[in-house]
Amino acid sequence: MPICHEHKCTFFHIPKTAGISVCNALGIGEENIGHSRELVLTSDIVNYFTFTFVRNPWDRLVSAYCYLMQGGRNRFDVQDKLKYLGNCSFRECVLRLDDIREQQHFQYMSYWLPRHVDFVGKFERLQEDFNVVCDRIGLKHIELPHVNRGLHNDYKSYYDDETWEIVANKYAGDIQRFGYEDYYHF
Repeated sequence: MPICHEHKCTFFHIPKTAGISVCNALGIGEENIGHSRELVLTSDIVNYFTFTFVRNPWDRLVSAYCYLMQGGRNRFDVQDKLKYLGNCSFRECVLRLDDIREQQHFQYMSYWLPRHVDFVGKFERLQEDFNVVCDRIGLKHIELPHVNRGLHNDYKSYYDDETWEIVANKYAGDIQRFGYEDYYHF
């Protein structure tokens, strides 16, 4: 979870929700990018603006699966691919969600967040919501680079009725918390 003292903000980075793009735009180096959900509220950051980005859970799952199957960004992703996925199909991945959800890319989005975050942006309107973040931290609007983009088809093409429903049930808390109820219908 990157903390940017220059802009007095804390970004809760949820895997596969444009976090590296956001960090790059804010000038936070990759060495400071982590997926920690622990926030130590010291007196100098207690009043910092907190924000995150979320993503439609069906789309995020496809993105995470394809990202890991394509090798990820580092040796840890390669190890996780072997440990959690092997050579399974996307359908097999969905059917095994209970067994693989401890892997960071498959965790609930809510897992990465405290109870309250000042602003929750959506991947589906990334630039528009990033502009809101820029306004809040006093930056002129920055065109958000799209880095770490996965290579895959439209996420809906990966699902059948059964796998769509499994994701709806497994990620129901995220779907409700972040307003993705309109996506329930396959």
